[in-house]
Formats: sequence, structure tokens, C-alpha cells
Amino acid sequence: MNRCGSQTHPYTENHPYTSGEFINQNKMLSYGLPEIVRAFKSFSARRINQIKNTHGVAVWQRSFYDHIIWNENELCNISLYIQTNPEIWQEDQYHRTI
Repeated sequence: MNRCGSQTHPYTENHPYTSGEFINQNKMLSYGLPEIVRAFKSFSARRINQIKNTHGVAVWQRSFYDHIIWNENELCNISLYIQTNPEIWQEDQYHRTI
């Protein structure tokens, strides 16, 4: 459990890292948040469609909202949103059926 009362992956719980820094064969590569999100969404959408056998079906909404987390209260609120959002996704005004 983390400070917000939710489960965290053991690797990320106490692992400080700089967003966008990845090691590639002894070379540090630096990416911005948009490139990281784009790569994550692309990889995960391909994998989801592979598992569901639904080639090319969109699984993400078109954009994302980035926000700097300034304090622990914001972290807890955002964590709660991430955990509960799938439960209400069908009723969300931005969700569109494809």
C-alpha cells in the first residue's frame, strides 16, 4: 500500500527516476512527455488488440491531459481517479464508441 491507500507496483513505489530517461545500449536517451505517452499508448493499444484479436480498433481517447503533481493530496486524488475511471468510462462525456 502507498500513502494514498492504494496498491503500487513494487518497482515504482520507492524508485526515484526522471521521466523520459531510458537506457539503450549504454546510451542515455531523453524524451519529452508527449513522446513517452504516444509510445505507451501505441504499444499498449497494439497489445490489447492482439490479445482481443481486434486489429486496428482504437482503445484510447485522442488526447491526454498532463498535470504537474504538486503535493501528496493531488497525488492521492489523481491516483483515485485512475483507479475508478474505468468503472464510469461508458458514461463519460468524452468516451465515444468506435
